[in-house]
Amino acid sequence: MNPAHLTPIAVPFADETIKVTSLFWSDTEATQIVVASKRTGRSFVVEFQSVEGLRMLDELDLASVWVNAASQTLASTWLFKVNAGGWLELESTRDDFYTQHQENQPYEFLIGGYLECVSVLSLLPPVIQERT
Repeated sequence: MNPAHLTPIAVPFADETIKVTSLFWSDTEATQIVVASKRTGRSFVVEFQSVEGLRMLDELDLASVWVNAASQTLASTWLFKVNAGGWLELESTRDDFYTQHQENQPYEFLIGGYLECVSVLSLLPPVIQERT
């Protein structure tokens, strides 16, 4: 498998104390992932339409992603587009992984919290809104 190649996505603020605080999935509504800064208390909803898959793991289970990423990239954001070496590529090593055979391939996004991380396979990019 290829090393992870991440493209940072601009977020309203970068903070190494980001924590995933909730995840809402429904077959009829948008998937919403809430992240919050333990330092400032600010929280944001990251909303995805057209989700094909979700995976939440501890950051330590994704060590190969973080080891290969540039420190300035990791400091700049907590949201990434995964271009190679991610969960989608790993699942695509299985012939029976149906998604890899679809005409419209999903994008892979990664929310990097300081404990939990969420991988999202989605046909559309996320929308980020601050919670008030």
